[in-house]
Amino acid sequence: MVWQRLLILFVAVSYLSSAVAQVSAAQPETYDSWIANYRLGPLSGALGDSHRIRMALTVIDGDDHKPDAKSVSMFGRDYRIMTTTFAVSEDGTVSMQRVTAMAIQGGGPGPLPPEDWKTLQPLIKDLPDDGARLPPKGRRLVAQLVTPSGTVARVYDRANAPEKILEMLRLVGADAWPIFAFPDFPPDERLSYAGWNEADFEKAGLAADAVGFWQRDSRVLATSADGRLSAVETSGAQYPDFTVHVEKLKEPREQPYRADMDTVLQIRDASTGSVIHEIRDPMSGRRSIYAYCARFTPDGSHLMILTSLPELRIYDSATWQLEPRLQGVPEGAVAYYPSTDWTRGVAVFPSGEVDLMDRDGRKLTRIDFGDELQSVAFSPNGGQVAVVTVRSQHGYHDAMRIWETRTGTLMRELRPLEATPRNGFGNPTWWQMGTIYSR
Repeated sequence: MVWQRLLILFVAVSYLSSAVAQVSAAQPETYDSWIANYRLGPLSGALGDSHRIRMALTVIDGDDHKPDAKSVSMFGRDYRIMTTTFAVSEDGTVSMQRVTAMAIQGGGPGPLPPEDWKTLQPLIKDLPDDGARLPPKGRRLVAQLVTPSGTVARVYDRANAPEKILEMLRLVGADAWPIFAFPDFPPDERLSYAGWNEADFEKAGLAADAVGFWQRDSRVLATSADGRLSAVETSGAQYPDFTVHVEKLKEPREQPYRADMDTVLQIRDASTGSVIHEIRDPMSGRRSIYAYCARFTPDGSHLMILTSLPELRIYDSATWQLEPRLQGVPEGAVAYYPSTDWTRGVAVFPSGEVDLMDRDGRKLTRIDFGDELQSVAFSPNGGQVAVVTVRSQHGYHDAMRIWETRTGTLMRELRPLEATPRNGFGNPTWWQMGTIYSR
């Protein structure tokens, strides 16, 4: 969510007491008495929001923290409580307000994107039943809705909120602020790729080229379908970043900082290891230029390389000359991730738009706009694709979406509010049987 302005106002302790009274620890811990204050109307948005508010979502934090006596004497018994409210008006605007012991912070109102407002309207006609149960402290999320008979309020457990509420949070922009971090569940199985070769990956049911494993100081980026050729990179970059940073297109190329830090991409005979062709990329100033992804076409006639500039390069595997275009790869794209048979692909354009495309260059759906593409993984049969995008605005968050590739239908989205304590998805990889895991 892009906020039109940011308001920060430090308030006196006397005002704070009334601002957070609705979540006061002094109230009896019963559902009816706790929810009563949220059923009082009318609803209001952030400071400066004069719109008529139709719906509000409020996240409560800190009510599970035990206060100390000294701080209570200074700030009141609710000093550890923080409420974050997203208020949606009847005109399709949204504002955010956060109340803490020391400040009121907020932004907006700003218009929701038309497609999000259209999706949200049927969702806010009624609220899911909460069973009249009060969730544990530290996990409460309140939804309020203005109806002809008054303000309806429900409280949900953030660890197990209804799907409809999660969708509302995403649409109003609440996923820019983590809602609830899930426990760090132990994995079903751990794999260490050290010393593995392609046969080991095949035995484990994984595609080696989807994993991008390392061999000593080199990384195998791609192997041709017939197993004859492999693209192997040796890079001086200590911490390679596989995210597509479109903003780097505006940075001018500088003279290399160190000549010995060139990145070398070798095309090798996979059976003998002999080098057939070599591509060198010097540093740009102090920034290493390297390839983070490579794919051979199914017939092995071309090799496509994605670099950190970002840039998309296509080589003819007979002459190893650069080609201006390749059928099926969208014109103007700075990154392209094809399915195994190249009938579908995910493309990134200089504008920041990320699209799912078909082999004829037609856009099936827009996956994102403005967030940075981090990783793409097609299922073994090509019927689904997992796409991880990264957002740095308002903190670092990423999201993984699963798309059906035939029609471009969104099947599932994992949002930051469902993220692990490390707040990241890693690189998704599909097992051969069609399930997905993340590294």
